[in-house]
Amino acid sequence: MAVQLPPDYRAFCALYQDAYLRYTQVRIRDVQAGRRIVAGALGLLATQWPHALTTIRPTEVAWELLRSLIGRAGRATGGGPNSAGGCEVLYRALPAIQADAVILRHRLLLDARSSAELMGTEPFTVTCQLTLAYRSLPVTFADCLQAAPGSTSARNPAL
Repeated sequence: MAVQLPPDYRAFCALYQDAYLRYTQVRIRDVQAGRRIVAGALGLLATQWPHALTTIRPTEVAWELLRSLIGRAGRATGGGPNSAGGCEVLYRALPAIQADAVILRHRLLLDARSSAELMGTEPFTVTCQLTLAYRSLPVTFADCLQAAPGSTSARNPAL
């Protein structure tokens, strides 16, 4: 028996899957594990899709599922800086929303609007969180602010 997924869910996946994969790979630096995590998050979202559609931002539901699975993968592997490209140090130094905003801005080169769309929040929130992060981060975090390989400022994978 084949499971038929709703067209709006399939469209959601087509729109966000690449950006989720790029973010996950920056966080864990393992292409295959990244693919499994994104597939797992989107699979969980499929089971919650009717609920997600009743929320203001289904992307927020998906983002939290993705972040949760990345967190579990990090704990399972020890979550050290090498398992996450050195960026997990951001998550130890900053609130998660700030660390996410920093990674999306500096590693994936997304603007505030694209980052907000991906995270399921408002651009103003992303801008504020980035400002707070910049005030908190010591200069030694410069390595985490380098663009990820393959990222370009013209790329806008979330939209």
